[in-house]
Parts: sequence; structure tokens; C-alpha cells
Amino acid sequence: TDREFLQDLGVSLVGLLILMVISALVSSYLSIKFSVASPAMVLENLGVFAAIGRSWSLTRGNFWRLFGINILTAIIFVGIADALGAIFIVVGSSSPEDVIASLNTTYILIMVMSTIAQLLILPFTSSVNALLYIDLRMRKEGLDVELRNAVAEQQAQ
Repeated sequence: TDREFLQDLGVSLVGLLILMVISALVSSYLSIKFSVASPAMVLENLGVFAAIGRSWSLTRGNFWRLFGINILTAIIFVGIADALGAIFIVVGSSSPEDVIASLNTTYILIMVMSTIAQLLILPFTSSVNALLYIDLRMRKEGLDVELRNAVAEQQAQ
């Protein structure tokens, strides 16, 4: 029975791993497809479901480019958050023994600094999504031409 239990456990763990990978892939795909829903909602004054549909249609054919930009944004975000956390740890401890002696305090400090870093970087990631929205509109709908014509009409008056 121990052997059967270990086999069942192994099969369960492999199944769980497969589900986790599928879940990560699906959530990554959906996060890219819905990444410009918020800017669409605000800038076009759309409802929630209309903004999601708008985001879905704008991102069609641009998945890998948007995926790469979002990965780069995440790398920058993690790098800045880690750098800020490391700076505060170094400043907060006077010697390596202090860090070892106060692991709980260090952990709390890391969490607080990570939260502060996230608060500082959130506007950056939101700006990236807004710029991606504008870029997609320019590429798919000629928004840049519309804006140029509107400026020309404004100057003519």
C-alpha cells in the first residue's frame, strides 16, 4: 500500500504541476489580452464589458509584442523593488550579525519596502498600459492622423 500511495502521490503531483503550468499560461494570455481595458474604459468612456471587448480587439495580432513589453516592464519593476529593498536592508543593519539576529525584523522591513516600491512603480506600469493603448489605436485605427487633423482644424480657426 505504501508503494501505491507513492505512485498516487506522484501522479497527483504531476497533475498538479500540469494544472499550474496551464493556469499560468492562460492567466498570462488573458492579462495581455485585457491589458488595455482600463485605458480604453477611461479614455473612451466605456463600460466594463465594452472595455474588455475593446481591449480584446485592439490586442488582436499584437500578443507577442505586448507580451515582450509587459515582461520588460515586470523585469524593471522587480529590479527597482529589489534594489530599494536591498538599500533599506543595508541601511537598517549595521553588521551581518544584526541581519542574522533579527530575521523577523528584516523580513518585515523587506515586506514594507517592497510595498513602498510597488506604490512608487504602479504609476509607471499604468503609464505603460496607457501608452500601449494609444500605440495600438495609432497602428490599427490611424489615431495619429485623426489627432493631426484635429490640431490642424483647431489652428485654422
